[in-house]
Amino acid sequence: PTLTRNTTAVIQEPKKGYHLTEDIADDAITWLREQKAYAPEKPFLMYWAPGAGHGPHHIFKEWADKYKGQFDDGWDALRERTFKRQIEMGIIPPDTKLTARDPLMASWDSIAPEQRPFQERLMELFAGMVEHTDAEIGRMLDGMAARGLRDNTLIFYIFGDNGSSAEGQQGS
Repeated sequence: PTLTRNTTAVIQEPKKGYHLTEDIADDAITWLREQKAYAPEKPFLMYWAPGAGHGPHHIFKEWADKYKGQFDDGWDALRERTFKRQIEMGIIPPDTKLTARDPLMASWDSIAPEQRPFQERLMELFAGMVEHTDAEIGRMLDGMAARGLRDNTLIFYIFGDNGSSAEGQQGS
């Protein structure tokens, strides 16, 4: 997709290597610069929502390839590793119990072996997409710091996606 600013489509010549998340980060950094120039003492609100964690995950190959092989043991094992790591890091209380997998979500063991590479790639794509988005958020925060806006700004970073896309489960 192309950039839309407020309700206006931003028409521009497509460039090689274009990515919407980078484009909206660039636009946000420009907006911050202009806001600081026009009204440096005026408070502002920026709502930046890339939607990049939702499928389909269109990310550059090099970002997804960074995760090659990291999900080969499937989503059930990943879920258990993540849960264990969250307890070790103190994110969740040590007596927390891992909830049962949703019965509508297939177990990794139920996935046909010939389908697993496809499912593994979906997880690699999701991980690459999320890391790329996080890097773009970092660029925006750096842009805020460069303009002296970090010390007097509330930043709410909400990552509230529902995980890797299950739409591809049956080949859709």
